[in-house]
Order: sequence, then C-alpha cells, then structure tokens
Amino acid sequence: MLVQFNFGNYLSFNKIQSLRMTKTEGDVEYSINNAFIYGANASGKSNFIDAFRFSKMAIISGKIPKDNCSFRGNKQDPSYFEFILDLDGFRYSYGFEYDFNNKYYQSEWLHILTDHEDEVIFEWSYKGDAPHFDPDSCEFTSTIDGFTLDVPDFIETDLFLKYGSNLDPRIKIVYSWFDLGLTVKLAQEPYDSTIVPDDYLSFLKKYLRLLGIRFTDVVLTPFEGKNPSSGIESIYLNIPNSITYYKTKSNQDTIIYTVLEDGEVKRYTLSLSHESNGCCSLNLESTGTIRIIQLLTFLAKQKLYNNGLLAIDEIECSLHPLVMEAFIDIFKTPEYQNIQLVLTTHEQVLMNPDYAGMDSIWFIKNNNPNEGSKLYSLRSFGAKVQNYNQLYFDGKFSATPSFTDFNLEDE
Repeated sequence: MLVQFNFGNYLSFNKIQSLRMTKTEGDVEYSINNAFIYGANASGKSNFIDAFRFSKMAIISGKIPKDNCSFRGNKQDPSYFEFILDLDGFRYSYGFEYDFNNKYYQSEWLHILTDHEDEVIFEWSYKGDAPHFDPDSCEFTSTIDGFTLDVPDFIETDLFLKYGSNLDPRIKIVYSWFDLGLTVKLAQEPYDSTIVPDDYLSFLKKYLRLLGIRFTDVVLTPFEGKNPSSGIESIYLNIPNSITYYKTKSNQDTIIYTVLEDGEVKRYTLSLSHESNGCCSLNLESTGTIRIIQLLTFLAKQKLYNNGLLAIDEIECSLHPLVMEAFIDIFKTPEYQNIQLVLTTHEQVLMNPDYAGMDSIWFIKNNNPNEGSKLYSLRSFGAKVQNYNQLYFDGKFSATPSFTDFNLEDE
C-alpha cells in the first residue's frame, strides 16, 4: 500500500509536495484507499499524475523524456521522487533523483523505516561534477548478502532497483509494486498496453454489463494487420494474456488480445457485437465505451497484484457521471477493496463522504508562476469542515478557476 508520495522539481511543481494516503484517529494511523484531487484547468493535476507515470517508466523501462521536465525556474537542481510503501509488514522508503539538465541519475535509495534507526538495503549517490558522469564518483552501499558493487557503471542510465530485484527478496517486493501494482492512466494518453489475467474476457463481459454497456458478446478476430514497429506496444504483442491499444496508420483504434494457444502466441482484435448490427469495428463504438474498456482492462490487471494502486487523470473523461460512480463503487467490493485509487477530477458528485472523507480530498493550485503548483489537503483547513462540497465550488479552498471580468459589448 502507498503510504506517502513525495516529489518535487517536476513539470509545474517546484518545491517538494507530499500526498499522504493515511489518516490518524487518536494515536492510531490508518491507511486510506482513495485520494481525489481537485483543481482548476492548468493547475498541475495532470502533471501530478504524470509524476507517477515518470517514476514507473524510469524504474521499469528506463525510458526518460528527451525534454527537460524539471520546473522551469529550477533547471539546475535534480528532480526528486520518493515512495513510502507498506508491503508485507514492513514500511519501505524508495526514491531517486534525476538530473534532467545533464541527463543522469544523482541518487537512489531503498530503506526499511523503523521507529528507531532506519535499515539501509541499498543507497548510492553521485559526487561528481556536471555535466560529465563519472562512475568512479558514485558512492554505493548495501546490505545485500554476498553482493558488492565497486563501480556502478550502469547507474548513469538505469536505476538499481530493477537490477537488484534479482538479488534480494526485499528489493523484489518493492520492484513488483511498481511493475505489477502501479497502473497510471493519463487523460491525454489513450493508448497503452498491459498484462491481464486468464479470465480477462469473462471479467470484461461481466463488468461492461455492470456499467450499463449494451452488447451481445465480446468478439475475437484473428489479427492480420501490421504490428507496431516500435515502442511498448510491440513488446506486449509477444506476451501471452496481454492487451495492446494503438492507432493504425489509417487512424483506426485497435485493441489486440494476445494469448497462448497450444504453445503458440496468437493475436486477436477485440470488438463488441450488438443485436442490431452485429459485430462493430472498435472505431464505431463510442469514445465512452472505449474508455470503459480501457479502465476495466487496468482493473483486471490489478487482480494480479492484491495491494496495487490505480492513478487516473480526469476519471470523468468521456464517462456519464453514473457510470463513473459505478466504476468507483467496484473498489468498495471485497475483491477490490485493497486497491488504492488516486484520481484527478472536476466532478462535484465525488466530493462527499460516500466516496471521500476529509483525508481523501486534495487540491492543487497554481496561483504564482514563480512558486509553481501546490498540493494541499482539505484536512489542512481544520479538523472538521462542514459542507465542503459547496464551500469548494464557492472558492473557499482556492484551486478553482479565476475569471477576468469583461463585457461582451466591448469586444
């Protein structure tokens, strides 16, 4: 379970921000499963979700954007990412710093947090001078049995967590949370790939009907088109039990389901059939239907990892409010209640105790371009705030649009 996410100097965020997935009652700390983040357009909500995406990509695939993603007024300092995780009875702190200006990592660590002295599993930091990376200027320490690393020459472009997951079960459990447990969905990134469980098709049928989608069957047709030539999509096309979304050169939406049959990897395009007009190409389905299939696919993936987290940008995108509510209600069921949700949204209906208490509601504002975006909680306004739904839309917590007065007759 995610306990806290700290990050800073990334996109519109300058100073280190903290999202806490806990609440305190008396002297007891409890985990919470939901965090709903509100804010005006261009406040930094998508950048917040993107911080999760960047962290996962850096850890799992090593892919780093070519653009300098540090805060526009702080290009000289490294960007900071830290995850506090409760996994199998231990609390871990894993994090890293990346220098976008000079294109290399500056530090990485994995600790077990205790009430007394923290236990270092591994940590390293770069003590050299920019802009040239010198492996001999790295200081590396670890408590991994039988392992020494004198010159970490791969650390310039890769993080140790992935490499170390094969050396120590403590590292593996943390790496698995990022690999299998963390799923990120950006509103402006509609195409992605993911593994799915064996019962994916029956799962999809069940929950499509639960969310009000009318269809007669999920249809698989042997895929004979041209595969993507590069990127993560082409990798997943060779992984049994995986779903791949991508657009063809003719701008057609395509979902490919890859399975293993008689020892052979086979690919099928996925579509829905309807009583009125038979099987429809995915391009003829509504944007909302495609969005629901994508969200359900990521939910199905979470069945492979019991204590994961879904980070979704603009959960309401292309969804009817009742469908959105029904999707979130799935996470209240015993089968999915251990999955955490981190959502950005503008939906007023979600800002109520049925979905989110005071500890689950967060805001992002960006009122000062020199300071950047700021993340803060509803709880920071006091122990008890009544009618916070209406107060927010009345502008009492900031994080709402600021309009300029104008007269249409003057235009």
